[in-house]
Amino acid sequence: MQNISESDNLLHEYRSLISNIEESLKKSQREKGGIEDRINQKIIENKTINEKIQMKTAELNANLRTILQPIKYFKSYREKKKIRDEITRLKKREDSINNDILSLEISLQKIEKNSKNLLSNIQLKKGELSAILSQKEKGLELFDNKWVKIEDILKLREIKIGLENNFSNISPFDFELFIARLLQELGYKTEVTRKTSDFGIDIIAQKQNKKVAVQCKRHDENNLIGNKYIQQLLGSMNYVDANHSIFITTSYFTKNAIQQAKNSPIELWDKDTLHNLVKKHLLYLDINEIFTAIESQKREERERKKREKQEIIEKSREKKKIEEEERIKIEIKAKERKAIENKKRICPRCGGGKMKTRKICSKCKREIQSEKRDGWWNLFN
Repeated sequence: MQNISESDNLLHEYRSLISNIEESLKKSQREKGGIEDRINQKIIENKTINEKIQMKTAELNANLRTILQPIKYFKSYREKKKIRDEITRLKKREDSINNDILSLEISLQKIEKNSKNLLSNIQLKKGELSAILSQKEKGLELFDNKWVKIEDILKLREIKIGLENNFSNISPFDFELFIARLLQELGYKTEVTRKTSDFGIDIIAQKQNKKVAVQCKRHDENNLIGNKYIQQLLGSMNYVDANHSIFITTSYFTKNAIQQAKNSPIELWDKDTLHNLVKKHLLYLDINEIFTAIESQKREERERKKREKQEIIEKSREKKKIEEEERIKIEIKAKERKAIENKKRICPRCGGGKMKTRKICSKCKREIQSEKRDGWWNLFN
């Protein structure tokens, strides 16, 4: 992969910028020439109108003498009015042309000022371009906006991307995102899994019909990966329906782990393999862009978690609302049943209390019985 020089990119940027400014300057000059031509046309037109006004004024003055000749006066009245109207129209046209000339002159001044600024900007950019070429001639190269020796560039890029400290300066989750970026350069489509239900799988990568379960361990190089991790990865493959897997670590594997992986669909990337792949596929890319993309993915993950948390809160609120509505319904039904029960205990004759199995209370029953006895007694007497 060809090294992408920051200074070469900057040179290309400056040259493109200078070319664009020069094109703007040419356009401005063309506009200036066009406005100057229009001003000249307006001046010629104004001169022609001025001559017409003078001719019409002279013609009017000649016809004014007819006032002393009463016989011709009424005949020339219409002609004099027509001449005056024509003079008025020409003067309005003259004023309009003068306003146009003034407006064009103002536009011309703005264009001249803009052209001057563009020319000054071109000279400034060419000076900066010369300064860059001068630094390159000294054997220096631009790295993170600083000029350094060309032979130091490779080491500085390794430090910046994390090879120097074996990626210890980034978090385990950032390391997973970094590996996903590496896999993308190798032609895979990647998806970093959620930590709550990943079954030990950190990345799911796909290329054509090949689905790969990827596990990442950012360990110290002396903290070896043992056989148990390989067995766990074998078991986790079934959960994501993967037909292949890659175990990637910044450390190394034990002999038992290597032996276990030999007879399984597991590919092992130790520290040396990982560093070589990073040097080959990522080292000469725009490192700032790589880590900017990682930060962007982290923000998206935080936003996703925030949305999920909000959804959980909303569901909880909705559940509580439904439970409260059910509780209120139960209370209303209970009150209705109680009201019905209480109604059954009211005597319809006197409104007093009674047993719900009786139609009337005991007092009313005795009164009715007494009334019946009195009625029979009165009947026989």
